[in-house]
Amino acid sequence: MTAVEALNKARDLHLDIYTKQSRLLTLRNLATGLHSVIGNATGGHSGSNDIQERAMDLEREIWDELDELLRHQEWLSNMIDQLSDAQERNVLYLYYLCKETVIDQTGAMHLSSDAVGRLFSWSEVADRVPCSESTVYRIRESAIAHLDYIIQLDSVCY
Repeated sequence: MTAVEALNKARDLHLDIYTKQSRLLTLRNLATGLHSVIGNATGGHSGSNDIQERAMDLEREIWDELDELLRHQEWLSNMIDQLSDAQERNVLYLYYLCKETVIDQTGAMHLSSDAVGRLFSWSEVADRVPCSESTVYRIRESAIAHLDYIIQLDSVCY
């Protein structure tokens, strides 16, 4: 696996899980609404049972993908940690692995409520590094070249 493939896989898994979590929430809301409307009107609930089963299947998929994401992120984090340049590490972490966080009144850091599953954009990475977006792209290219080398060494060792 190349660095670009590994980094894109991490980001794609994040986005896929976020999409499925949104679908799951929609299915649960639909099942709850159908159960209250149909269940109260007819005493039956076969439609809501089908939706609940689909929601449970989707939830299992999400848990499987979360497990895959966590294993991949742990491996990728270990690879990124081996980069000698701090800016390269920061750019890769911020764009491919970090979710948006907020600091509350007590100073504790939490995921932003509107950013569950939301990863940083390139302009947000540039704001946090801080540098221009074009510099972030140059840092990313350099980091990917170095990360490719680290990943190749890792695959030779195993």
